This record gives sequence, structure tokens and C-alpha cells, in this order.
Amino acid sequence: MKKVLFNCSTNIQGGAVQNSANFVLSSQNDQDIEFHYLVSEPVNSIIQHFQKNLRNINLISKSPSRNLKSRSIIKSIENDISPDLVYTMAGPSYVHFDSMHVMGCSNPYIIFASRDDMKFGRSNYEYIKRYLNTFYQKFYINNADYFIFQTRSSAENFAQRFKITNEKYSYIPNSIGITKQYQNERTFSDDPTLKILCPFENYPHKGIHILPSLVRELDRKSLDFKIISTNEPNKNLKKEILRLGLTDRFEFIGKQRYENMAENYIKSSIVFMPSILEIFSSICIEALYFRKPLVVADRLFNREITEKYAFYCDPYSINSCEEAIMKANEKVHDDEYLDAAKEFIMNKYGEYNDRFNAIRKILIGLIK
Repeated sequence: MKKVLFNCSTNIQGGAVQNSANFVLSSQNDQDIEFHYLVSEPVNSIIQHFQKNLRNINLISKSPSRNLKSRSIIKSIENDISPDLVYTMAGPSYVHFDSMHVMGCSNPYIIFASRDDMKFGRSNYEYIKRYLNTFYQKFYINNADYFIFQTRSSAENFAQRFKITNEKYSYIPNSIGITKQYQNERTFSDDPTLKILCPFENYPHKGIHILPSLVRELDRKSLDFKIISTNEPNKNLKKEILRLGLTDRFEFIGKQRYENMAENYIKSSIVFMPSILEIFSSICIEALYFRKPLVVADRLFNREITEKYAFYCDPYSINSCEEAIMKANEKVHDDEYLDAAKEFIMNKYGEYNDRFNAIRKILIGLIK
């Protein structure tokens, strides 16, 4: 039996954490590959919630991105296992593996980010810090024998930037990670208030800083609405909301466990994600799966995923975001549109096992 060491030790927040947990759970009973795992604390938390006492789990408590001890531990585990292949879910790995190394790359800063993108929502000091961190990550990301991406555009951009040939990469789209228990769930709310769900992670590029100005404009529309954010505001954002007298328009529910997100989608009216940097956000497909009108940044990576089933905006323009939200509002009860969007997403991307099997096929091919 072949051995694969699955590495998600650097995945500590965002969609990579859930994707990693899904991979671990899907690969546990593989008949042809003996999987071993290097998992971060957040990934371990998810997999333990769904299934206790999993085999071959090696917990890496501190990310190897800035921890030399973790890198040493990882190398020691590789030496003990002697795998035929190492698969890093979302790199860089920050470790030079002796085994064949397959690197998953879903870092938009490495692939897409322009100077303006890095400045979005950041002070000059924060921009410089982000720029240096991106340079650091670029140094490590190319240290692999093969690459797996989530979209065609990210694969082609990476190949052009890092001068890799077509034979050295594949792209496997993301998939619906929602559990089947919600397949027939009632996916609308009777509440007359327009609930705008903003599933933000704690990254400036997600665009949480534009919310006060946007809400002020929406407030002038005599619209009954509320912003539901999964990210807590920083001090400056709190001050701005208070200064504009918009406190009642916001509900900050904090970071949500993945298994709780289904309920948040169900209770919302529309989903708004003005992030200017993504590779393949699971929020896009989850929103449409739950029959919610979706508003996202007008970027190639989003259009590749959702095509005509999203309302596109320019996050640098408050008026553009406002107009897109108002258009989305017109579709909140349009069952024909919402059903078509859900069917489109399910047919195009399928469930997680489809993605796992596609990745597994690549790994087996590389080992042979």
C-alpha cells in the first residue's frame, strides 16, 4: 500500500481549514493509500467534532511559517513515515520535503495581488508588512514538484509568474462542503428585514472597512435592513459606526464554526462579500446552494465561479456596492432565479467527495 503524508499544518483560518478537515475525513478509509496527517489546531478541532480517534493524526500546534521547532518536527515525522508523496493542502509549507511534494496553492496574494490590492484596507505600515510577507511566501511556494489549484485563472497566473510548464500543475475546483442534512432545509426567512450576511474572515482584503460608508448610503434609501458580520470590528471601525449613528444597523456575531454557518445562511436575505482577493471562496457556492442572492467583487476569479448567478460590484466604489445590493434585493423572493442558481452550483461543482476523488486520482498518478 502506498503512503501519502497530508500536510495542512499552516492552515489556521479561512476556507483552507474546512477543506483540509474535509480531506482528512474523506480519506480515512481509503483502500489503496495509507494516509498520515500533519494537522493544525483549527483543522483538528473540526475533525474531532465530526469523528473522534482518527488514525495517523499528528497535531502541529504552531504553524511552521515562523516556527523552526515545528519545521523540525514535521521533517522528523516525514523521515519516520517515509511516504511516497507529501501533499500540502494550501501552501507554502515552509518545509523542504525529501519525498515527492505536491503543493496546493490558494493564496491570492502570491497569485493575483497588485500593489493597490495589498493597500486595500491597510495603513502604509500594514501594507509594507503585507508586501514583505508576500515576498517571504513567494520564496517558499515554488518549492514543490507539482501544484494543484482551484481555478483555471489561478493556475495560469501562477504558471506565468513562476515559469512552470503545463505538466507540473492541475486545477481542481472547490466543491460544496455543506452536509446533506441541509439538502431539503427551508432556505428562506419570513423576517421582513433585509438581512445582509457578510461572512468576513479577519483579513483587510475582505472589505469590512467599507461597511460604515455603505450602510450610511443604504440608510438613506429608507430600507429596513441589518448587516450581519462574522468578523468583530476593530476600534477604528467601532468609532466610525458610532460617529455615524449606525449602531442599530449592525450585528456582529463573531467567528462562526463551520457547522453553524448553515443556520446563518438560512436566516439571511442576501450574502455580500466585497473581497478583492480570493482564489475560490466557498462562500460563493454556499450562498447559492442556500438560494441566497450573492453580491461579490467584479473580479475574474468570481466570474469564473458564479458566472451570471451573482451581482458584481467594485469594492472601491460605495455607489457600485449599493447598486449591486439593491439589485440583489429584487431577487430575494424570485424562486425561479434562486432555484436555477442552486442547480447551476450543484451541477458545476458537486459535493466534496467529488473533489477528493479528483485530487486522489492525481496523487495516485504521480506516485505511479
